Amino acid sequence: MIFTIDVAGYFFNHFDLNQFPAFVSQVGVDSKPLWIELISGLPKVPFISIASIRGRTQGGGDELTLAFDLRYASKELAVFNQPEVGVGLFPGSGTDLLSQLAGGDRARNPL
Repeated sequence: MIFTIDVAGYFFNHFDLNQFPAFVSQVGVDSKPLWIELISGLPKVPFISIASIRGRTQGGGDELTLAFDLRYASKELAVFNQPEVGVGLFPGSGTDLLSQLAGGDRARNPL
């Protein structure tokens, strides 16, 4: 299944930090946060998931993108970043996936 976004200039943006309390209060099975459930569940679906990235993806968007089986990014339009770093926070769980996919040295380069 190919995932695309029809919003010009974006693939999947980071969540609004002003909405953080509501975001973390959303829980799924076994009181697991819904966001973590999505990120950890996507690689287990019974079909190949493909991200077609033609715009900005940052923070949680990066984490979601890394959970897909395959990622195709436009050389001209795709932009990746971790805004948490700019406010003094560690990036989310996606950085673990990045180091598994690209290797430790290459994963640390964008940080």
